[in-house]
Amino acid sequence: MRESPSIASALAVSALQLPERLPRRAKLVIRRRDAHSVLGEARRGTRRLSRLIWSRDGALLHEQPLDARGRSHGIEVEWDDSGAVLWCATWVHGSMHGPLMLFDEAGQPALVTEFVHGRGTDLWLSCGRVSEVRELVDGRLHGLVRWGDPERPSEEGYFDRGRRHGIFREWEANGTLRKGFPRYYLRDARVSRRRYELAQAKSSSLRPYIASEDANDREMPIAVREALARARALRGELALVDRARA
Repeated sequence: MRESPSIASALAVSALQLPERLPRRAKLVIRRRDAHSVLGEARRGTRRLSRLIWSRDGALLHEQPLDARGRSHGIEVEWDDSGAVLWCATWVHGSMHGPLMLFDEAGQPALVTEFVHGRGTDLWLSCGRVSEVRELVDGRLHGLVRWGDPERPSEEGYFDRGRRHGIFREWEANGTLRKGFPRYYLRDARVSRRRYELAQAKSSSLRPYIASEDANDREMPIAVREALARARALRGELALVDRARA
């Protein structure tokens, strides 16, 4: 990254960092500043090139390239304050399409998921372990969402294009089902179990109630297994490159 002292001075920020790929003639427009971050965008003439986020001390935290119509297009990247990459995702004209990668503290790929035309599974890490599994379509929750350990979740539910649509469960720390669960939803409206089962009998998209699923004992989702396998393979390929260069 290169520093832009003139812009940094204008913003009263110690040193504002810009992406290396940004054209030198690009200009910045600052949209908002708060106690924690500075939000802005890069422009060339009237065209918006990317959305950017900095920390208050000027470290670049997030870059989202845009196409000529202002849609996400290119490699979206998020960094921590030290400049280490936390994750990156590939966009094609407004849809996530391609790999989404999360990195560990050593800068190595930890999870690699694959999106196809906006559809895929978004995963999050906490303390080096998968902590969220969220099936998405065009940025909205669609399908399974699981919070906590994927095999011993604390919460689980199902969505349809961002609306709750299915059975929702929450568990106590000891694995017992919380009082008042499971709950049943049809397109964001909470309904009785009877009404849900009547709707489920007519729609294969709704998961049936299965009593054994009231226990938070789950198989690892296929998407998680595949993401871990892709990351292992990529780490092996990178190690091979490093040995070849040594």
